[in-house]
Amino acid sequence: MPGPGTCPTGSRKQAIHELARFLGPLCRCVGDQLTFGSDLKGSFFRKGYVCFRAAAEVLAQTAFSVFNGSKIAPAFDSALTGPNDSYEDRYGVYIYTADTGTLETLDHWLRHTDLSQPVYIGGVVDYHR
Repeated sequence: MPGPGTCPTGSRKQAIHELARFLGPLCRCVGDQLTFGSDLKGSFFRKGYVCFRAAAEVLAQTAFSVFNGSKIAPAFDSALTGPNDSYEDRYGVYIYTADTGTLETLDHWLRHTDLSQPVYIGGVVDYHR
């Protein structure tokens, strides 16, 4: 599923709706605000958690010879990136937070934001298009 972004028409309102759709059915767009269902975090991160656990299980079975580089194992290299990528998508959507003046990954922002309150969306930009 492609990530949210500016629409071909440049419609801010449409881009905000795309972001809400990307976040799933527990996210509602009301004007220029997003409101969130109580289990949005659980719903949004469930697939990533499954991938995280699978990568961790592979890593837990790694032989010392692979760990120290005596034996080459491409699957080990892939498994190393799995937990990080499953926890935080560094190549996906970013959120600019005016309070701190920083960009945060969507994953980081969702984990650390109080989703019990509506969130004002100033605009949506997709750096990948």
